[in-house]
This record gives sequence, structure tokens and C-alpha cells, in this order.
Amino acid sequence: MLSCVSFSTTHAEEAPQVEVNCGVVYSLLSRPIYSLWATNVPSVMGGSEWDQILHLVYAPFVVVKNNTGWPLKLDTGGTGVQPKVTFDQPKLGLEFKRVGDSHPGFITTSAVDLNKMYVNGGTSKTFYMNLYGAGSPPSGYKSLAPGESCIFTPYIPVGTTVDSVLDWQNSLTSALLVSPGWKGPSNGYCSDYLTGQAALTPGVNGNLRIVPTRSQDGWDVRVSTIGPLNGCRVFRHAPPVSANWPSDLGASNEITQFPFSLSDNQAPILTSDMDISSVQSIGTWIVPPVFSVLLPPKTRTGFVTDRNRNSMNDEWEKFYFDGITPNASQDQDKDGYSNLFEYLAGTSPVDSSDFIRQSLVETESDGLRIEWSSVANRTYVVETSGNLTDWTPSAPITAASATTSQPVTRPATGPLFVRIRIVPPTQSS
Repeated sequence: MLSCVSFSTTHAEEAPQVEVNCGVVYSLLSRPIYSLWATNVPSVMGGSEWDQILHLVYAPFVVVKNNTGWPLKLDTGGTGVQPKVTFDQPKLGLEFKRVGDSHPGFITTSAVDLNKMYVNGGTSKTFYMNLYGAGSPPSGYKSLAPGESCIFTPYIPVGTTVDSVLDWQNSLTSALLVSPGWKGPSNGYCSDYLTGQAALTPGVNGNLRIVPTRSQDGWDVRVSTIGPLNGCRVFRHAPPVSANWPSDLGASNEITQFPFSLSDNQAPILTSDMDISSVQSIGTWIVPPVFSVLLPPKTRTGFVTDRNRNSMNDEWEKFYFDGITPNASQDQDKDGYSNLFEYLAGTSPVDSSDFIRQSLVETESDGLRIEWSSVANRTYVVETSGNLTDWTPSAPITAASATTSQPVTRPATGPLFVRIRIVPPTQSS
């Protein structure tokens, strides 16, 4: 019996993809009343206990997943322009309902467009996310291994105060520096008060003005659509977010019928549980998540770029060689495999210990299984033959981990030869 590895450049499939997910976590906080509101709100509401106002906090995020078979650099590509992901706020509206021993009920007369909660309300809220590497401040780029995903969230320096992230003019999200890692729902921006300039006139914008509250009050939020969601998914009270966000959002948390009141399945949010009176820095805010929005995933599906026509992806060449000039037939790491083979295999051309290993394994049922070291998202075909001339291919196998295996039928008589064919990505100029 014989086990061997080969590759072919005659078979081409659709190029791999880079998947991008975007979203926003919306939370509430309560802060001490300030400025001119400190005088007129207690007067209007009838008591000094009305000493807090609510703010809506929004924490945007981007998740990038490398579905290619080679390492991916999220760098400038020599252009000097940092990679950027841009997305708009979803077409949702909110209504706020006070739950307490007095002044209960909705304080809004209709759903208020998220885009109208600014002094210049009506202008679309857009998040411009410039992707950087780690650091304080962020710099450089993030590299993703094949199959790896990474969440990016805004970089907000330690010690930033609430006044520094008040987005009352809808002006703070037009050039965000975002870096790897989930930094929590408090790591975002907030409306100055839940109103727009138009709401200063009674009856306009759902009659939403500032939202005064007391420590004993509870709050319900009703979420409605104000336009097509276009594939956006909405989730109630986001669970604690991990590095795998948004993959840890459960289907049971998804809101599919609108309008939806959070109180339908949970207790009201208490003002006392979101009071930031005793904290100053954004990183220590108490911000209970209210709901999350996940935009439809975007994928970059296209042909691999090969400007110098050496059958190797230019981005792969730049990752390992800082250029696109290596010789395809050269064996840079002296491991017996050419640069071209290492590219097709998804192994490192500069690490002699990184190459495909394969073996035939006897199974308990008197069968055979071929096992080989693989690269996540690389596609392979197992071929068998009895004469080294006529080969029978298996269906394409897309690897999910560093080791892949496939059953092989043992012939009743005669020899068996097995080889693994690596399916290369399509090339284009």
C-alpha cells in the first residue's frame, strides 16, 4: 500500500471569502441631572427626588473572519489608508415606559427613530470603523490565521468621562479607531439626552424630551421597526459578550415580532441598577444591555490577485516575504517543498517544520482511513487507484481543523494507492 501527497492546478473553485459581521449593543445608563435641567426638571416633576436622567449608550462592533486558506493581514496594502468598515444604524424606534409608584406609563406617544435622538435629529447615524492592531492608541494591523475570527470595538482611552462620549450632535462616530477585543457594552457613545431639537416643541418626535427618573423607578423599553430591517437581526438583552461575539447570541433571544416590549419576558430595568453617580470613567459604567442588533454578514468573494503571474496569491506573498517577487519553484525553508506547494497546501514557506504529514490508519472494522495535517478552510480531494494510472476522486473535503481524515475502501485483491489532492484557489490578474 502507498500513501502519498500530490497537488493539481487544473481544478479551480470559487475563491475563499472574508466574512464581516457588524452590529451594535444598546444599553441604558442614568446619571445625575446637570446644567439647566437641574433646576427646571425637579420643578416640573414636583420634587427634588427627580435628580437623574437617562442616556442611551451604543457600542458598535465589527467581527472579521478569515475563511481563506492562508494568513490574512488587515493592513493598508501599501495605500496608507487603514481598512475601514462602515455601516448605518438600523431602522428601529424606541418607546420608554416608566414603571413606578407615581408618574407611570409611556413617556413617549410613539416610537422614536434612533436617528432622531440628537440635537440635529434626522441625520443618519453611521459608524465608521477604522481597523487597527492592538496598542494604546491602536496602531499597525491585525493578522488572522486561516479560520480565525476577531472582534473589533472602539478604542476609548482609560479614564474617559461621560462628557467626552456624549454624541449629542451625532458627530463622534465618523472616524473611530477600533482595535481587537470585546471591551464591554459600556465601551461606546451615548445620546446627550433622549431627544432631538424638534422635540423641544411639544407633540413632535413622539413628545420625547429628556427622561427624568428617580432611584426607585423601573424602566421598560418597547422596540419597533420604522422601516425595512433589510436582514438585520435584533436580540433582547444581549448575554455577556465573549471574544466569539456574535456567535454566542442564542436564537431564543432573538426578537422576531415587533413591537416588542422587554417587560414581556423580564423585570423592568431599575434606575438604581444603572446609576453612574459614583463613577467617572467609561470603563466602570453600569450599563445594562437593552438589546443588540446584528447586521447581515458581508462576504468578500472574488478572485485571488496574482499580478506577477507566479500562481501564488499576492497577499500571501506579502505576508511571508514582504513583497510579491518570490520564485515559485524555490524552497525558501529547505523542507523539500517549493514555495508554490506551500502556498497551495496552506503551510508556511519559511518554517521547515510546517508541512503536510499523512498516514494510512487501520480501523477496527478492517477498513482504512487516511489522515493528514490540514489547514482550516482548505479544500482537499482523496484519490485512490489500483494501478497509479486511473484515479477515483472523493467529494471535495473542506478542512475544519488541523487534522482531517477520510475513510478509504480496502480492495478485495490487489494493491491500493492513495493520494491527497489540494484544491488551489482560483487566480486572476
